[in-house]
Amino acid sequence: RPLLYVALAAVVATLPVGLYRVILHAMGSPHFALQEIRCQGLDHLTEEDVATAADLRLGTSIMAVDPDDVEHMLAREDWVRKVHVRRELPQTLVVEITERTPVALLAAGDLYLLDETATPFTRVGVREFPDLPVLSLSSVESIGLEDMRSIGLKEMLAEALALIAE
Repeated sequence: RPLLYVALAAVVATLPVGLYRVILHAMGSPHFALQEIRCQGLDHLTEEDVATAADLRLGTSIMAVDPDDVEHMLAREDWVRKVHVRRELPQTLVVEITERTPVALLAAGDLYLLDETATPFTRVGVREFPDLPVLSLSSVESIGLEDMRSIGLKEMLAEALALIAE
């Protein structure tokens, strides 16, 4: 009976090593090399924008790609309202993005897009969105996105958007 306990202890002790070797093999295996980044919901962003922002490279082991990390990197992009990333083994990463919807332009020194929540989200050129209404902050010479968010313009902009929608 003591021999059985010794054998059982030996098996239990070697399990982590074996599991570690299996994981290492899978991470280095070409069978798990990232071959496709399938992007869904893109309108303004491109697949190249997504790959660059998330530092994704074809050929990288899909096991080394952390979907949560990719989501956090993409969530920092101006156009991204919501993002979900998942692996489809063995070689595909699926990136589902909900982009912001521009509903107006904000002239505050520079020109910014406003989404439906009255959040200014990216600087644009004057000719990029000619059909959108323009809200002007004439007393503001130039203000950055972070400053706009911190000085409480959102409520005022939301009211202005509601008037435009009527």
